[in-house]
Amino acid sequence: MSIAGKKTVFVASECGFHANREIEELSTILEEYTGVKAKAGKGFTVETEKVQVRFITSSERSRGMDGYRCDVPVRFGQASGLVAKNRDYPDLKSMKDIAKYIVEMEG
Repeated sequence: MSIAGKKTVFVASECGFHANREIEELSTILEEYTGVKAKAGKGFTVETEKVQVRFITSSERSRGMDGYRCDVPVRFGQASGLVAKNRDYPDLKSMKDIAKYIVEMEG
């Protein structure tokens, strides 16, 4: 579900360490290669003008996903139905793929 008019993307991540690395990688790709302004937010998030990407760690997923909703689930597999109406987005595998999606949404 959109947050304040933004598309929400949830990305399953192994742990906080990996989430932080992926946040750094995504922010770098967006700013250095696409010109899209991105900022890191609270709780493993990256935000642009029209998209919020939230990295969900395995410990967070193990506590349950009730109440979690997003527009685009990434790397959730069969559990993607729990957080979104759509199934997992198989074409969004890497941070480059997610950055490309964000650029399309920002366009």
